[in-house]
Amino acid sequence: MDIDLLEIGQFTALIGAGLFFGYKFVTGYFRLDLSVLVTCQRQKSIEDRLDTLVVTTLLEKGSGGTLELHDAQAKITIAGRIEHLDFSGITRSSYVDGSDKLSSKISARINWNENNAKSPRIHMTPGEKTELALFCSVPSEEVCAIEVVIAGRKTIGILKRFFGIFNIPKMGQWKACSVSLPIIKV
Repeated sequence: MDIDLLEIGQFTALIGAGLFFGYKFVTGYFRLDLSVLVTCQRQKSIEDRLDTLVVTTLLEKGSGGTLELHDAQAKITIAGRIEHLDFSGITRSSYVDGSDKLSSKISARINWNENNAKSPRIHMTPGEKTELALFCSVPSEEVCAIEVVIAGRKTIGILKRFFGIFNIPKMGQWKACSVSLPIIKV
């Protein structure tokens, strides 16, 4: 029996590549990575005994895949009371034809009143950043706990969209928290 060194080398390389990608899969290399940072700003309101709380969330997409945003919410807890608020701006607006027929300029104008029917969700590509914000009124003397949750999944590739290949990726969830203290009266 003659052992061919080339076949042994190819077999060893195949096993090594399988182990490498298996290790990457098990350790989460192929998962979506998203950083979520929550900041709060509190200001006295015009109304007595109320403050305006502004919650800003910075989303920074890492290098692994494209994220399709599905939901973004804040849970604000004040003295045991819980309020859920939706962040706006996670859906794509539709377009209106803004072309000028006389000058042959092609352009599109945002239609703020309607979501894009063909592709309603915002996609974040690797390295992209975006900010979401909301505001609400809170009692001036109360501490507020803020929890933000982002839901999304990896975009479905062209093979799934046109050929039905591959499973739809599972939803991912990212959370961040902050606390807003009452404004100290001087």
